[in-house]
Amino acid sequence: MSNRMSESGLTRSAAVSAIFISASFASSSAFADCAVSGSAPVTVTCSGTFTTTNTANATTPNPDTTDRIQTFSDSVSATVSSGAVITGAGLGPSSTLSGSTVSLTNNGSITATGVTAVTVQGSGAAFALSYSGSGSITGSGAAGALQVAGAGSGTTAVTVSGTSVIKSQASGGVFNAFGIDTTGTSGTVNVTVLNGGVVQGGNAIQFDGTGSNTLTNSGIVGTNSATTPGAVATNGVSANSVSNNSITVINHGTGVISGSNTGIITGSSGSVTITNDLGTDTTLAMGANAASVGIAAGSVTGSNAGTISGSTHGIDTSFPGSSTLGSSVNLTTNSGTIQGTATVASGFQVGSGILAQTSVTIGTNSGTISGGLNGITTNTSFVTVNNNTGTISGLSGNGILAATTATVTNASSGQITGATAGIRGVNVNATNSGTISATNGAGVVASTGTLSVTNNSGATISGGTGISAGGTSAAVMNSGTIAGNGGMSGTGVGINLGGGTANITNNSGATISGTGLTGDGILASVGAVGVTLSNAGTVSGTSLGISAVGDVNVTANSGIITGAGGISTNGAANITNNTNGQITATDVNGAAINGGTIAVSNAGTISGGTGGALNGGLGGITVTSNTGTITASNPMVGTIAAGAPITVTNGSTGTISANGGSTAIFASGALASVNNSGSITATGASGIAVVGAGLSITNNAVATISGGFDGVNQQSSMTTTVTNAGTISGAGRSGGQHGNDHGCDRNSVPRPNRHQHGGGQRQRVQFGNDHGHRRHRDQFRDYAGLRPVHADARTGIGHYRQCAGHGRRSVPARRRQRYGHLQCEQSRLFPAVSRLHHFQQDRRLDLAVDRHGYPDLERVRRRARRDGDGRWIERAFRRDLHAGQWHGGFIDVDNRQPIVRVGRAISGPAQSHDVVAGQGGQRDARRRDRGRGFCQQHSVEDLHDPHHDDRQRQRDLQSGGDYQPAFDL
Repeated sequence: MSNRMSESGLTRSAAVSAIFISASFASSSAFADCAVSGSAPVTVTCSGTFTTTNTANATTPNPDTTDRIQTFSDSVSATVSSGAVITGAGLGPSSTLSGSTVSLTNNGSITATGVTAVTVQGSGAAFALSYSGSGSITGSGAAGALQVAGAGSGTTAVTVSGTSVIKSQASGGVFNAFGIDTTGTSGTVNVTVLNGGVVQGGNAIQFDGTGSNTLTNSGIVGTNSATTPGAVATNGVSANSVSNNSITVINHGTGVISGSNTGIITGSSGSVTITNDLGTDTTLAMGANAASVGIAAGSVTGSNAGTISGSTHGIDTSFPGSSTLGSSVNLTTNSGTIQGTATVASGFQVGSGILAQTSVTIGTNSGTISGGLNGITTNTSFVTVNNNTGTISGLSGNGILAATTATVTNASSGQITGATAGIRGVNVNATNSGTISATNGAGVVASTGTLSVTNNSGATISGGTGISAGGTSAAVMNSGTIAGNGGMSGTGVGINLGGGTANITNNSGATISGTGLTGDGILASVGAVGVTLSNAGTVSGTSLGISAVGDVNVTANSGIITGAGGISTNGAANITNNTNGQITATDVNGAAINGGTIAVSNAGTISGGTGGALNGGLGGITVTSNTGTITASNPMVGTIAAGAPITVTNGSTGTISANGGSTAIFASGALASVNNSGSITATGASGIAVVGAGLSITNNAVATISGGFDGVNQQSSMTTTVTNAGTISGAGRSGGQHGNDHGCDRNSVPRPNRHQHGGGQRQRVQFGNDHGHRRHRDQFRDYAGLRPVHADARTGIGHYRQCAGHGRRSVPARRRQRYGHLQCEQSRLFPAVSRLHHFQQDRRLDLAVDRHGYPDLERVRRRARRDGDGRWIERAFRRDLHAGQWHGGFIDVDNRQPIVRVGRAISGPAQSHDVVAGQGGQRDARRRDRGRGFCQQHSVEDLHDPHHDDRQRQRDLQSGGDYQPAFDL
C-alpha cells in the first residue's frame, strides 16, 4: 500500500511539475517581450509594452528576448502584435542566409532612441525583404524610422497601411531623418502607401538602391500639417544622388507627395517616371525653401492628371550649378496642372511649369502648364507639343520657349499665351486651331531659323506683333486671324519678317492686320530678302498693308490689301491683282503701291490718294495687263508715276484715272509706252492723261485718253509716236502736245489727228523741252497754272502768250521786243514735284522733304538762311537726270515750293523774273538780239547755249555778284 501511495505521491508530484513548466511556457506570451521559435522560417512574436536593448539574439527557440536584433541564418517572420509598444532600441529582424525571406508585420507601435527604429535586413545576397502592418513607427533624434536594407539582387517591399504613421522626429520645424529608407539593393523595390497612411521625414521616402524603385501612393508622403503641424519634409521622395538611381511614382487619386525643397528628387543622371492621378504637390510651408520644385530629376517621363507644383518650377531637369546637367521631359499626357508659381519683386514672376535642360515632349495637354516666367522652357534643345487642348502660359515671359525648335499643334480649345511671346524658338513649326497670344510681344517668334505656321479657320495668333520671323525663311498659311495690336509700343505688325524669304498664303475670310498708333499688316524689315503673298482675305495696317525692304511678290490677290498706304517696298513690287482684288491707300496722301520697280497685272481695283496708285520712284513701272481699275484721288505726280520708263497695257474694261490732281500716267524724263483699249483719264482742270519725255502711244478703237487740260504731253525731245484709232482729248487745251527742234531753221508743227483736240481750240500743239541735249524746244510755260504756254498752229509760227499766270495775253512775234521788258505777272515756277519726290527717295537732294515732295519745314528752318526779301530759303542741289549737270536752286519754305535763281536774281512768287521766255521762229541774230530784254534779258537760246554759263560767270564777276548756273527744269 505504501508503494502505491509512494507511487501515487510521485505521480502527483510529477503532475504538479508538469503543470508548472507548461504554465511557464504558456505564460511567455503574456510577458512584455519577444518570443522566438521554429525554423524555416524562424518566428519572432512581440507583444506587450517593453524596452529593447541594442543587442542581438540568434537563438531559436527563445521564449523571452528583448534584444533589438533578431538575426538567424534562416528566413525570419516577425510580428508585432496589436497593442504592443516597443521602445528603447526598436526592433530589427535579420537573416544571414542568402536567398531567404525576412518580413515584419507591425500592428503595434515602435520607437527608438539613437538608432533607426525598425530595420528589416538581409546580409548576403538575393533576399526578399518586406514590411507591412497597421502599426506605426517613430524615429528619434537624427535616426530614421524604417530601414529595409540589404536585399541585394532580391526584392524589397514596404506596405504602409491606411492606419499607419511612419515618421522621423522633427525639431526646429523640420524632420531630422528619413521616414522610410530602402538601401543595399540592386533589385526591385516597391513601396506602397495606402489611403490614410502617412510617411514623413527629411526625405519622407528615400530610395538608395540602384535597381528598380517604385512608389505607389494613395496616402500622405512628406509634409502634412494635420499630422505634424509646423513640421515640413525637405523632400517628399528622394533617390540617391550619388548612385543616380531612378524612381517610378504612381500617385493615385488621394495621394499627396510634398516637400519644402522638392516633391520628388533624383540625381542629375537619375530619372522619374510619374503617373500622377491627382497630385504631386510641392507646398511652400513654414520654414520651407522658396525655390521649391515639384519634380527635380535628370529626366522625367510619364503622365499627369493631378497637380505638380513648385514655387519656382513644376518640373525641372536643369540642375543648375551641377557638374552634370540633366536632360529631358517626356509626358504622354497632362490633364492636370503643372505649374511654377513664385512671385518676386514688383509682381514679376519667375520659374516655369516645365524646365528641361535638353528637350520637352508633351503628347496631349488637356490641362494647364504654367509658370511665373515661362510655361515650358528648354535650355539646349527642342519643345514638341503634339496636341494641346488645354492651356500653356508664361505669366511674365513665354508660353513656350525652345532653345532650338518648337513644334506645336494647338487644338481649337487650346490656349498658348505669354507676355513676351506665345511660342518662341530658333525654329518654329506651329499648327494652330485655337489661340496663341502675347500681351506685348509676338504671338509666335522664330528668332534666327525657319518658321512654318498654319493658322486654321477660327484660330487666332495675336500680340503686339502677331508673328515674328528673324531667320532664314518663313512660311505662313493663314485661314484665321493674325493680328498685331501694338501692345505697349503702340506699333502693331501682323507678320514681322526680319530676314530671309517669306511665303504667305492668306485664305478667304482670313485676316492679317497691324493696328495701333502705327502698324503694318506685313513688315519685311532690314535683312529681309523678299515677301511672296497669295491673298484671298484681308491684309491691313494702320500705316501700310505691306512694307518691305526687299522684293514684294503678290502672286494672287482676290482679297484686300490696305492701309494708309497699300504696298511699299524699296525693292521690286510684282503684283497680280485678280478680279475682286483690292489694293487701296486709305490715307488722302497715301500711295496704293510704291516700289523701286513695279510690275502689275490688274483685274481688280488699285486706288491711292495724292501719292498715286503706282509710284515707281526712280524705277520703272510695267502694267502688263489692266482689265480693272487703277485710280488715284488728286495725285500730286500721277496715278502711275516713275522717274524711269513706264509701259502700260490697258484692256478694254480697264480704267486708269486721276481724279483731280495732275496726270494719270507720268514718266518723268523717260518714255511712256501705252497700249490702250480702255479708258485713261485725268479729270483735274490741269490734268494730263499721259506725260513723258517721250511717248509711244497706241490708242485702239473705242479707247479714250483724256485730260482736263491735255490728252497726252511730251515734255522732252525723245521720240514720240502716237497711233490713234480712238479718242485723245484735252478739255482745257489739246489732245496732244509734242516737241519740235528749236535749233532747226524751221518750227514744224505736226498735223493733228481729228480726234486730238482741246478746249474748243483745234490743232493746238505744245512744243517740248529737251534738257538732255541742252536745246530749248518749247514755247512759254505757264508755271502758275502748272502747264505750258502754248503756240497756236492756226496763227502761225512765232505767235506767243506772254509769260503766263494771271491775265495772260497773246504776244505776236513782231511785238516781242515791246513786251520783252515787262514783268511776268507774279507767275510761279513749276515745282517739279516728281523730281523732288524721286530725289527724296534717292537721298541725293540735300534737303529734308516729306513723302509728298514738300520740304520738311522744321528741318529746313534749322538749316535755312534768309534772302533779300525775308523769305526762308534753303539751298538745294539737284542732279539733272538727263544732262548730268548740277544746277542750283532755292526753296520757298513759307509757300512750300521751289524758287529758281537765274543769273544773279532770285525768283519766286514775289519776284518778277520767274519765267525764262522761249523763242520761236527762224534763228537769226537780229531777232535773237531783240529777244534778250524779255524776262531777265536772256533769251532761251542764250540760257541753253553751251557757252552761256561762261559768259554769265564773267558778267557776274565783273559786277561783283555770285555766279549761279541757270536752274533747268
